[in-house]
Amino acid sequence: MQKYAGVEAALDAIPIFPLPQVVLFPGGLLPLHIFEPRYRTMLADALATHGAIAMVRLRDGAEPHPDGTPAIETIGGAGVILEHQALASGRSNVILLGQARVHLEELPFEGTYRRARATVLPNEGPGASEEEAYALRHAIQRIVGAVQIRDAGFHFEVPNDLDAGAAADLAAHHLIVSARTRQALLVATKPRDRVRLVTAELLAQMSGLQHATRSGVLH
Repeated sequence: MQKYAGVEAALDAIPIFPLPQVVLFPGGLLPLHIFEPRYRTMLADALATHGAIAMVRLRDGAEPHPDGTPAIETIGGAGVILEHQALASGRSNVILLGQARVHLEELPFEGTYRRARATVLPNEGPGASEEEAYALRHAIQRIVGAVQIRDAGFHFEVPNDLDAGAAADLAAHHLIVSARTRQALLVATKPRDRVRLVTAELLAQMSGLQHATRSGVLH
């Protein structure tokens, strides 16, 4: 697979892919099935250049733009194409690797798909304490174990050498159920805040699973 320049090379006019429930975090892997003609064009352009695409969530309850395009969040996740499989139908399967949080300023519409000027949002403030990092990893282990009871094929593991802020991003991307919560976590640029929020959300999901099991909702 070709190695692309990535997000930094695309900041002036990065292609944006709006979806209602998808939030891409740094380090997260996102499988996509590209089938609409406009997004086939977007993919072809990205493959021919920097390989970068910004995933952005549609804004809940917002009025569309005057041209009819749906309103989007101003913070998205930018990633680079890691794998691309062209299908005989003209469709494609893609795996996108998240690289950065970005602030998006949408550009005037030209061509067939939307683009934005992007600014990378760096981490701010101190990292998590050892106790907070341990609590996060413990919460991850608990929720993964609970899911595996119901789905033995489920697997998720955070590398031991990953710092707590990056581990929180991975957990948010792969384990947090609510898209609205994932968006709130994407906006959080302080690693310590993310660690605390992800830990609390995972424990809340764990409690929900336990309650559902006791109530006989899950079997």
